[in-house]
Amino acid sequence: MAENLPSQEQPEEISLEEDEKRRLEQEWLNFSEANKMLRFLENQEIVVSDRQARLLAISCCNRLNDLLDDRSKKALEVAELYADGNANIEDLNEARRIAREVLSNLPFDENGSIDLGSIELTATQQALEAINCSLDASARLFLGSAIIRSNTAFAYAYDKNQSKDKANSYSVNLLRDIVGNPFAKEPIVFDENWRTSDVLAIAKGIYEEKAFERMPILADALQDAGCDNEEILNHCRKDLNTSECSHVRGCWVIDLILGK
Repeated sequence: MAENLPSQEQPEEISLEEDEKRRLEQEWLNFSEANKMLRFLENQEIVVSDRQARLLAISCCNRLNDLLDDRSKKALEVAELYADGNANIEDLNEARRIAREVLSNLPFDENGSIDLGSIELTATQQALEAINCSLDASARLFLGSAIIRSNTAFAYAYDKNQSKDKANSYSVNLLRDIVGNPFAKEPIVFDENWRTSDVLAIAKGIYEEKAFERMPILADALQDAGCDNEEILNHCRKDLNTSECSHVRGCWVIDLILGK
């Protein structure tokens, strides 16, 4: 009498297309430099919008806020408003004029020259770079340069040996916050039923007030509305106190909810 042998599980069959999607996603998740990620997106014909590019350039610069003159901070705020269509080109040109003026009026050293090694100079130059990126009609084309300068400025302003990796990690996390995961196994579809009055009010408050510490509250409101998408909920609940998370204006979840 023949023995009943245990049935062997058949290996999951994966199509070439599915295998390629998995490879792309894994490569995307493994990147540790924002500029390489930008080139990767370009090679896959995935476009970072000019609005996203402007917000990313400004957010990269905002980490140097404690080194900036109040006028430079205000100029960056104008550039951020411009990215969302809440300031016009004249406002942005005036912001650039102010940023240039701040740069030219930095204190001179005892030899009558601007200290080219000062961290204030480095930060102010980066603020001007972010505004210049915002001014360009095709901001995304100049984003890579803005990121490189921002990372260099950050590493220079703080501990050069320890801050290079930290600077790269920060800009990578910002890019992931803004563009999400374009190579996710399943495309994210936002159910209109999740866009309740509570969800909209919380998302709008987070965006307008830059109150990103409320993202976990947004996750709870989304769940109450029936949202079961793990990508969305997990992104909202990432710990802001870790180096692996940054939320800024342009966050893909907030944009998805507010229709930006």
